[in-house]
Amino acid sequence: MKKTVGALSLFLTLILLCLSGCMPLDALKLPAPKEVNYANKALIRYCDEEQPQTVHIVDQLFALNAPNPENRTPLVSGTFEKFAFVDGTLAVYMELTYYVFDVENYEYPPAAIVGSYDAWRAYMEPFYHRYTIPEFEKACPQFQDCEWTVIREKTPRR
Repeated sequence: MKKTVGALSLFLTLILLCLSGCMPLDALKLPAPKEVNYANKALIRYCDEEQPQTVHIVDQLFALNAPNPENRTPLVSGTFEKFAFVDGTLAVYMELTYYVFDVENYEYPPAAIVGSYDAWRAYMEPFYHRYTIPEFEKACPQFQDCEWTVIREKTPRR
C-alpha cells in the first residue's frame, strides 16, 4: 500500500511540474556551442542561444598548440559580448576589456613550452594582449570600422 501511495505521489508531482512549465529536465536541453576556427591557430567557442536560467555556459578563446583543434590552451573565458577578425588579428570584447590575439604571426609553441604554464605565458606575450577601451582604440585602429559578431547585448545594470 505504501509503495502505491509513494508511486502515485511521484506521478502526480511530475504531472504538476509538467503543467506548471517548471520542468527540471529543461536543464538537460543545453544549447549547442558554436566554434569558429581561425587558420588552425585560434578557436572561439561561444553560445548565442537562450539558455535555461540554471545553466551558465562559458565562452572561450583558445590558442591552438598544434594544427589539431583538440590541442589547445584557453586564453580567456567568460561571457563574451562580441568578437571580430581583421587583418589576421582576433579581438574579443567582454566586461569593458578587449582581448586581442595576433593569429597571423602566432607560431605553434614547442611541446616543452606547452607543458610549463610560466614558459607558455612568456611565449604568448608578443601575440596576446589585454586592453581597456581607450588602449584598444589606440593600439588597434583596424577594428574601428569593422563588422563585429555580436554574441549577446550587455544589459544595463539597474
